[in-house]
Amino acid sequence: MASKKTSATPSVLGRVVDVEFLAARDIYDRLSSGSAFSTEVVQVGASTAPFTFAVPPGITLDQERWRPADEAKLAVALRDALAGARSLNSGLVNDHGVWTWLGVEVLRDYVVNRWCGGYEDGRPQKPGNCDYFLTGDGVHAQTRCAVRRLYIAAETSHRADGDSRWVQKFLQNADIFSSIFERRLGMDSELAVAMLDSFLGLGSGSRPVYRRASKLIGLILSTTSLEALDRQDKVALVADAVAEVSLGLIDGN
Repeated sequence: MASKKTSATPSVLGRVVDVEFLAARDIYDRLSSGSAFSTEVVQVGASTAPFTFAVPPGITLDQERWRPADEAKLAVALRDALAGARSLNSGLVNDHGVWTWLGVEVLRDYVVNRWCGGYEDGRPQKPGNCDYFLTGDGVHAQTRCAVRRLYIAAETSHRADGDSRWVQKFLQNADIFSSIFERRLGMDSELAVAMLDSFLGLGSGSRPVYRRASKLIGLILSTTSLEALDRQDKVALVADAVAEVSLGLIDGN
């Protein structure tokens, strides 16, 4: 079984080499066999990129159940650990190899237990889900990457309000998360928070409403400049879209 990385890991940031040639099956085979991934240290100019990560108190990466509160702690710790490297080169968050390295070298047991069904005889139980270790440039691929998903939640909360108040809420409903971030709407932190707050307030059985509302918001913004809207405008836009779908005035399709 994979080793558990449950203590502080003072090191430098790394990346998996040639990650574009890896598929879910390749990840599964290497995790199952214990084969090492080809990695390299990330350089920023003449220096290495700093990275010090510690699993937050009260959780372990090998726990079988992951509550939103636990994931939120992990998300905030990850964002904090990447802050130093990002301050030197903000483009590091677009490096696919970095996200895969974070998954297979730092948060491996979290990804396997949260998304791959846990371990059975040292192997992830769901081989196909090992694509959660990978990312891409598109918003769908970014939000499907297990580690990048955590970072997106923490970073969006900080951009919107300067703190972590929204992180747990972003992570408490995977379908709402997808409805927001698998569209380019999620790239605006204030709009993402407005959508989250509104959608969570709809209660049970609301999936058709917020999914249609998300599409409607996208349609509205195809003819409206998002940059011209302040935060109040964004909240109102979301509220209007939800109301119109809820009342059956527009189906959002």
